[in-house]
Amino acid sequence: MIARVLIDNGSSLNVMPKTTLDKLYSTGSQLRTSAVMVKAFDGSKREVMGEITLPIRIGPTTFDITFQVMDIRLAYSYLLGRRWIHRTRAIPSSLHQRVKFIADQQLISVMGEKELMINNSLPSEYIEGDEEALKTSFQSLEIVGTTRVESEEGDSKLSKASIMVAKVLIRGGFQHEKGLGKKLEGIVEPMVLPKNLGKYGLGYTGNTTEGRPGRKT
Repeated sequence: MIARVLIDNGSSLNVMPKTTLDKLYSTGSQLRTSAVMVKAFDGSKREVMGEITLPIRIGPTTFDITFQVMDIRLAYSYLLGRRWIHRTRAIPSSLHQRVKFIADQQLISVMGEKELMINNSLPSEYIEGDEEALKTSFQSLEIVGTTRVESEEGDSKLSKASIMVAKVLIRGGFQHEKGLGKKLEGIVEPMVLPKNLGKYGLGYTGNTTEGRPGRKT
C-alpha cells in the first residue's frame, strides 16, 4: 500500500522519487534509460535517473503507469501528472479530495483518503512520503523543451485583442506610417472627436442664460 499520492494536472510527468522505488525494489535493474530533463516551477532543472513502468491499482482498476525516477525529496510517495490524467480521462478534484474516471463503462470514484496499491511480486511495507521534505519546489514538473524569457519590470504588454487586430492589419497589407485601404491611400492618423466643452447635448437646446438648464426638444 502506498500513501500520500499526489494527482496534479499542473505537471506533465508521472514522477516517482528514488526513495519510493528503493522501498519497492532492492535493485535498479528494471530502470530504463531516459534522456528527459525536467524543470520545476521555480526554474531549477534536474536530470532523470531513468524510467520504470509499474502496475498500480487505483480503486478497482489496475493501470500500467510509466514513471520518471528522480533523486529528489518529496512530501508524497509519487506524482501522477497529465500523462496519466489524459490517458485515463480522469477528473481530479482538489476541493472534494477525490478522482473520477470511467472503467469498464462504469464511473469510478476514489476518495483522497484511500491508499493506492501497487502490484509487486516482492513483499513491501506500508510506504509514506517524506514529511520533512519541502513539497513546493518540485510539485509541478515540466519537460524542458522551450525557454521562457521573463519580461523586464515595467514593460508594457499588448492585450490579446490588440494582437489579433495587428495580425489582421498585417495580413491585409498594412504598412507603418501609411494609410489604410487597398492602395494605402487612407488616413494615417485616427479620427479625433471634438470635445463638448459646453452644456449642449443630444436632445437638448443650448442655454440662453448662464446657470439655466436647457430644455429637451
